[in-house]
Amino acid sequence: MASVFGDLSLVGSTPLTPNGEGESSKHRTRVLVLDDQVAIRSLLGEVLTANHYHVSLAKNLVEAAQLIELSHFDVIIVDIFLSETSPG
Repeated sequence: MASVFGDLSLVGSTPLTPNGEGESSKHRTRVLVLDDQVAIRSLLGEVLTANHYHVSLAKNLVEAAQLIELSHFDVIIVDIFLSETSPG
């Protein structure tokens, strides 16, 4: 299945794969999606989950900070127009 995100590569690094290719098959790439718009946040979460990424969602910086304290993320996708007072 083709991914809408391509291979989620980082410039100058090895491509990220959903199951952390080259590592234990138990490790899945962990992605945090930070977006104040529920429709975009949900869509990204659904697409990434369907492509076997382990996804966490945050609607604001407070939620994102709490999730980051609790877990390690391989990739964080952030809305560059994130509102400081977003209701979610």
